Amino acid sequence: MKRWQQITLLSLCVIVLLASTPGKPAWRMKADYVEACSCHLFCPCYFNKHAEHPHCEFNMAVKVREGYSGNTNLAGSKYWLTGDLGDEWGTNHKGEWVVVSFDPSTNKEQRDALAPMILKTYGLEWGDVKV
Repeated sequence: MKRWQQITLLSLCVIVLLASTPGKPAWRMKADYVEACSCHLFCPCYFNKHAEHPHCEFNMAVKVREGYSGNTNLAGSKYWLTGDLGDEWGTNHKGEWVVVSFDPSTNKEQRDALAPMILKTYGLEWGDVKV
């Protein structure tokens, strides 16, 4: 291999390495979080792989203290989730349904940025999602 080919190959490897090196994540969020469910006592679903009932209805409220998604500042945005985890959330990572509601003060740019983050945060595949 000629010297200029070696330099070109080395340069290409450095460019690929730099492009694949993880930098700042695409999104990040710190938030306050409150959760409640349909159980009469502390939710037993946390300690079991299946829901204790044929359904597990929940409400979750989130207020973002600081965060971003791309160039969108998420600080101060608020949203609520209500839904039913069903009985497969712990074994098959599937939830029955979820409704996401945004506080009116959360602007469209924040809502659009938060939507995919919300679905990834809980790691479930939802049977039905509404906003």
